[in-house]
Amino acid sequence: MKRFVRPIHKAAVFLLIIPLWSWGQTPDFTAVASPPYQTLQGNFQKVNDRDGQVDSSSGIFFVKKMDYMYLEVTHPIHQIMVIEGNVTLVYYPERKLAYRITSKNPAMLPFVPKLIAALRSEIGFDNLGLKLEKQELLGDTLISYWISPDPEKNIGRYQMIQVNDQPVQIFYTTPDSLFASKLVFQNYRPVGDLILPHKIVSESVSTRGVTIEKVYFSQLKKDVPLPTRVVRFDLPDDVAVEEKEW
Repeated sequence: MKRFVRPIHKAAVFLLIIPLWSWGQTPDFTAVASPPYQTLQGNFQKVNDRDGQVDSSSGIFFVKKMDYMYLEVTHPIHQIMVIEGNVTLVYYPERKLAYRITSKNPAMLPFVPKLIAALRSEIGFDNLGLKLEKQELLGDTLISYWISPDPEKNIGRYQMIQVNDQPVQIFYTTPDSLFASKLVFQNYRPVGDLILPHKIVSESVSTRGVTIEKVYFSQLKKDVPLPTRVVRFDLPDDVAVEEKEW
């Protein structure tokens, strides 16, 4: 007999699937030849403010290179999300419900693009298809501007501000100036041989309004073997799975 799943609130299903920190037409900050880690894990707390409507979520996450992510939300609902390639599995243990979402392109990993963006001073923007337009040095502050080398493929302009060689802000505007966003990096601390921000604030302004997101990280660890339950996650046999395409 074919099993049917009970409908649940759509906002809960896509709580963390749709990246609210999306950069619109901008390149993928995770587009690096090799990520500066084999694994990354830690705790997170995410606070979203969309035109005054505030919500938050918190939990733990585990990442293996750029290929696999296990994210477990513990507040406000219990939700497990596993991303591998273009397949995202969303599981609600208490409800024994799961959604397997297949997208045309590889799914964007939550949090990781922002952490990679904080390393752009070392990686640069040229591998994203951008070229350095100009630089300004003001004391210990370096401001660099990046643009597309092809005017016909203009995707906008980036501005990166570094203080003592650490990025503190990346600002982006589209060619028509109808969309602007910025990332602000704070509370840098050592994580293995990396120095990573433990608070990232992103803000986007468009014709639809203003979205502000704050992500707080704690207990970040680099290149620690991931638990077996994470890398070999399997759903219980009695869980109903609904297939979706994105």
